[in-house]
Amino acid sequence: MNKKLFLVILMAALSAMLLTGCWDRKELNQLGIAMAIGLDKGDDGKIQLTSQIVRPSAIQKKGGGNEPPYELVISSGDSVFEAIRHTVKEFDRRSFFSHIKVIVVGEEYAREGLEDTIDFITRSHELRKTTWLIVASDCKASEVLGVKHGLEKVQANYMEGILKSQEIESSSAISKVIDFIKAMPGEGNNPVTGVFSLMDVKSVPSEGTEPEQRKGLKLSGSALFKKDKLAGFLDNKDTLGLNILNGKCKKTSINVQALNNKADSQVTIELIKIKCSIKPSINKEGNISFNVAIKAEGNMTEVKQDLDVTNLQLFEQINSNFSNYIKLLTDKSINNIQKNMKTDVIGFGRTFEIKYPKIWSKIKDKWNDAIFPNVSYTVKVDTRLNRTGLTLKPLNAKKLGK
Repeated sequence: MNKKLFLVILMAALSAMLLTGCWDRKELNQLGIAMAIGLDKGDDGKIQLTSQIVRPSAIQKKGGGNEPPYELVISSGDSVFEAIRHTVKEFDRRSFFSHIKVIVVGEEYAREGLEDTIDFITRSHELRKTTWLIVASDCKASEVLGVKHGLEKVQANYMEGILKSQEIESSSAISKVIDFIKAMPGEGNNPVTGVFSLMDVKSVPSEGTEPEQRKGLKLSGSALFKKDKLAGFLDNKDTLGLNILNGKCKKTSINVQALNNKADSQVTIELIKIKCSIKPSINKEGNISFNVAIKAEGNMTEVKQDLDVTNLQLFEQINSNFSNYIKLLTDKSINNIQKNMKTDVIGFGRTFEIKYPKIWSKIKDKWNDAIFPNVSYTVKVDTRLNRTGLTLKPLNAKKLGK
């Protein structure tokens, strides 16, 4: 039995013992532990709750068995609380929701707003605020929970594994419920979280068999909210730009053109340090602007073509292109967020509030819709490039420009 899952089940059983008296082995095997839930808008307008509930008895059995390790239980209600209560009508076990790892919300559900859902989570003694909160794109939350892929017996562990591995990447934005709560008021900052979508996966066929086609999960880009309502999605590149701007960029790699006249002269740069400062200002006419200053350091990790990176002129050109890449990336992200999403997820408003609190109190109610989309800004980038691992000329290095 999976050790982590066993501890979860044991903790649930101990909690039940403290609340209702002693539990024997038979009663333990009749428990159901919810590991993930999905929230969608049902066809009847009610909340559709999909619960991924683990059967402890099935997990305990060695060598598999016919009993599935978990069950997808679908219930509905006028509220999340009511939908959870209705799971008892659809499942043959008493279920506990205190060990949920991931909450997935459908796109349509998220666009209508998560205020009531978040309010319920904050008041619930079972649901934890440290749970991952993810949006399903181009599919329902129930479809995300229905994916069976990866090495884990329980799909919630598969989702958690994807989320943890992406914490060190910067092309996606993932948040927990507590992060959403802090940003939900939308005063100078708004919530951002990760996006799950479905992808086709082919298994490696054995001799004499055809590859099996099935669905897997892809975590990419970000979901942007205006207060509690989903405003839209960013792709991987715009999300990387956003993560740089709001100080959430961790180690990642980018491909930069080395020679301006050769598109295939690519250099891979690993970003190892990046800092961003945003300073607001307002002139006598009342026009608001922001100065964005970015400092980045990177290591060259791979060189395409036979480029002699020990050549000082070429090295300076690569560093200049490195700066331009970051500038264009962040500029495009800001423009897309301003003009298309019209929700301040960058934190421009927060920095303005700190410097000009009296003015902010007068404009905060119209910030997202009327002011933020039209404020001007400048982006300045200072980069430092290291030749780590590339101090020697590559084999058959060509002369610069040839």
